[in-house]
Amino acid sequence: MKFFWMWAAAVVLGFTACSDDDDEAAVGITAGTITPAGSSITYQLKAAGNNVLDNKDDSVAWDVTDAALKEAVLKVTPTLDATVFYNGDEVTEEGIVVDATVPITVTAMKDKKTVICTINVFRAQEAVEGLTKKATLVSNKVVWRDAAYWKNKFWLFTVTNEITDPEAGTALEKYVLSSSLDGINFTTVDYKITNVEDEVLGGEGARLIPLGDKLYVLNGWRSLGTDIYGNEPEFMVGYLGRVAAPSTWCGFVTSDGENFESLAEKVSIVQGEMELPASILYLYNNAYGQTVAFKGNIYQFGGFLSSFGMVQVARNVMRSADGTNWMLLSPKDAEGASIGLPHLGSEVFVLNDKLFLINGFTNFVAASQANRTVFCSSDGETWEAVDEIKGIDCIYQGRVVSDGKIAYLIGGEILGEDGTRTLNDKIYKSTDGIKWTEVETPSSFVGTRFPSAVTVGSIVWLYGGTTSVSEGSYADYKGSETYSGDVWNTLLK
Repeated sequence: MKFFWMWAAAVVLGFTACSDDDDEAAVGITAGTITPAGSSITYQLKAAGNNVLDNKDDSVAWDVTDAALKEAVLKVTPTLDATVFYNGDEVTEEGIVVDATVPITVTAMKDKKTVICTINVFRAQEAVEGLTKKATLVSNKVVWRDAAYWKNKFWLFTVTNEITDPEAGTALEKYVLSSSLDGINFTTVDYKITNVEDEVLGGEGARLIPLGDKLYVLNGWRSLGTDIYGNEPEFMVGYLGRVAAPSTWCGFVTSDGENFESLAEKVSIVQGEMELPASILYLYNNAYGQTVAFKGNIYQFGGFLSSFGMVQVARNVMRSADGTNWMLLSPKDAEGASIGLPHLGSEVFVLNDKLFLINGFTNFVAASQANRTVFCSSDGETWEAVDEIKGIDCIYQGRVVSDGKIAYLIGGEILGEDGTRTLNDKIYKSTDGIKWTEVETPSSFVGTRFPSAVTVGSIVWLYGGTTSVSEGSYADYKGSETYSGDVWNTLLK
C-alpha cells in the first residue's frame, strides 16, 4: 500500500543579496538533520538545488506521526561563519524546533549578505509490510498496562508491583501514566488528582478510553499492594485464596493529560427508572472488562467482580456520554426478548459503524463454554446474532483493534478441548466480524494475554501483555505472571 505523504516538492526560492560583489564567498546551508520529537532517529538533509535541501535519500519512516514532525528538531551546517535563523531565532548547534510537515524556510546571513533557503522533509511513500518490532519498554514488575491515542499523543497507563517484604507478604504498587509523540520514547506524566488528596490513578485492569476532548481512566482495583500514599490493598481471603475486593467505584477524567478529576463521588448508575444506591456501586467497578467509544458514548462490557469470597464474571453492559452518568443496559434481540451475551473475556469493537462482540464464555473459562456466535448492535442494547465465527479457535483475553473498516484480533490464549491453554501467537483480520483470516507474523512475535493496542489512522501499535497462560475457572489475575515490554506495529490492510 502506498502512502502519498509528501509535503512539498523541491521548490527553489530566490534570494536577496545585500551585496553586488559576485566574487563574495557563498552563503547558505551545506547540510542538516531533522529529528522527529522524542525520537532517537535522525534523518540526513542534503543539497537538492539552488538554496534547497531535502531528505529524499533518507526519508522519514512511514509510521512517524505528524505530531512528532510538528515538533521536530532541525540542525544545519552553514557555510563558513554564516549564521542561520528560523522565524527570527538563531539555529544553534543544539538545533531548533520546527514544523516539518510543511516546507521550512530559514535565512542564512553573513556580513551584509542574506540568503533564504528552503528545507523539504519527505516521508517514505512505501509502508513496511508486516509486523515490525519497534522497541522494548521496561517491563520489570509490570502487572498491567493499557494504551490509548489521544490529542496526537500515545498514552500508557502502567501498574507495577514490587514485593517489599516477602515474609510479611507486603508489596508496593505504582500507577504510572506516560505519553509519547512517536509511540516509542515515553515520558512519565506528573499527574495530579485535583479533587481528592492522597489518591492514585486507576488500578489493576483499568482502561484508558478517549472520548472527544476527554481521556478517561475507568475501573481497576488495588489488590496486590499498598500504593505510594500508604493506602492498603483491597482484597478478601475467600474460597480460592486471596481475591480483589474493591469498596468503591473507580473512575477519573482529564482534559489535559495532567490534571485528573476523580469521579467516584459523582458517579450514578441508573437501571431502568431507578438510580442504584451509592453503597453498591463498587459492584460495577469491573476491572479487566472491555471499554469502547461509539457514537459519542463509552460502552463498558463485562470484566470481573468479587463476591461470595471469589472473583466472578460481571454481567454488566453500561453506557455513558460523560463517564459519570451511566445507564445499565439490558441486552435484547430485535423482538425485545432478553439475550444472554457472553460477558466473560469477550472482545468488543467498532466495525462498519456497528458494535461487534465475539468470543468470550457464558459461565466459566473452558472450551465447552466458548461463544462461537458473532453479535452486533447499533446502540449496545438491541443485538443481532449474525452468524457463527469462522477462521479462529476459541480465544480468551485477546484484543481486537479496528480502524472502522478492518479489524485485527491480536493475542490472547487458545483453549483446547482437553483443557490446555496456549498463547496465541497469530494475528487475524476481518472486514465483517465473521470471517477471520490469518495475517503473516514473524517467528520472533510472541503472543500475549491482554495485549495493549491502539490505532493511529491505519497503523496498529501493540504494547506487550502477559506472557503466561491463565489459571482457574475465571482466570483472574494472581500477580504471578510475567509481562512483555515489546512494542510492535503493523498496517491495517
